[in-house]
Amino acid sequence: MYTTGYLLQSVQSLLAKRASYFAVSFNQELSLPSSLYLGGLGRDESGGGENGTVTGKVCPKGLYGTFCVECPVGTYKNVSGSDSSLCHPCPASELPHRAIYIAVRGGIPETPCPYKCISDRYQMPHCYTALEELIYTFGGLVLETNRVEESQSHVYRMYFMDPNSLSEPWHLPHTPPEEIKEIVYEGAYNTFVDEINAIAAYQWWEGAIDTILSILVYPLAWSWQQWRQRMRLQCLREFVRSESGHACLRSCHSRAL
Repeated sequence: MYTTGYLLQSVQSLLAKRASYFAVSFNQELSLPSSLYLGGLGRDESGGGENGTVTGKVCPKGLYGTFCVECPVGTYKNVSGSDSSLCHPCPASELPHRAIYIAVRGGIPETPCPYKCISDRYQMPHCYTALEELIYTFGGLVLETNRVEESQSHVYRMYFMDPNSLSEPWHLPHTPPEEIKEIVYEGAYNTFVDEINAIAAYQWWEGAIDTILSILVYPLAWSWQQWRQRMRLQCLREFVRSESGHACLRSCHSRAL
C-alpha cells in the first residue's frame, strides 16, 4: 500500500520533470522576432547567456534600444547602433513657430525632421495663415528697386484693401502711392493693378454656389469660401512671382527679382 505522503511526492516529482522538459523545449524551439533570444546557449555563437537576459542586434538608423524602437519624437538617428545617446535632437531652427514634430514609422534617419502645423488654420511649409502667407511670400506685395545712384535699397509695402470675401474681394487702388511714383511706370502700374484685381475678383457662379450652400448646408458654405480664398491666394502668388508682376518697375534689377 502506498501512503498519502508517497503519492504526493511522486506527483510533485512528475510535475517538476514536465516543467523542466517544457522549459528546455521552449528555449530551443521557439523562434522569437527581431533576432532576440532567451537566456541559455548562444544561437550560432559560442558561450551561453545568463538566465533572464535578452540579447539584441545593432539597430539601423532611426531606431534604438534592445528592441530597436523609433527614437523619441523630435529626435533623429543617422548612424547604426542601439544606444539612446545616438538619438540627436532635431535642429530647432528648422521647426516653424506654429509647428510640432511628428512620429514616423521606422524612425527618422536624417534631417530635416518631419513636422506638421498645430492647426488646420495654418499652411505648410511655414505654418502661416493665408494672409501671412501672402505677406511673407510677396513681402506684402513688395515693390523693390536698387538703383545704381542709390546706396541703399528702397522697399515699399502695398497692402490689399477689403477682407477677401466673396462680396468684397481684395483689390489695389489704381493710383500709385506717392512713395513709389518715382520707381514705377504709371501706365504699366495701372496694367499691373488691373491684372491683380481681376485675379482677386470672384466670379458670379462662386457667389451663387455660396448662396445655395448658405441656405441648404451652412457649414459647407464656410468651407467653400475658405477653398476659393486659398485658390485666389495661390493665383496671386504665381502672378506676383512671374515677370508680369515686376514689369511696372523702372529698375532693371528689380524687374529681374
